[in-house]
Amino acid sequence: MQTNGDLVLRVATTGRACYASGTRALDGASATFHKNLVSKPWVDITSPSQGRIGRVYGAHTPTTYGTNASVNSRGEFWIGYKKVGWC
Repeated sequence: MQTNGDLVLRVATTGRACYASGTRALDGASATFHKNLVSKPWVDITSPSQGRIGRVYGAHTPTTYGTNASVNSRGEFWIGYKKVGWC
């Protein structure tokens, strides 16, 4: 999460951006994971002055609900059981 509120994945060796959530705020932002047993899990990106500025949805399987949002060692951003972005 950049200080401007954009959630960005970068190639570690070059710094090249390969995924961006497209959310930007004037005063910084934070990201919060939400798990829901009825609908898809998601990450809200929120600014102190602007409120919610973005939402990125993931997925779950019929028998197993998504439990987190993470970036793995291959540079893949997952929300629950959906790969949302990758390098």
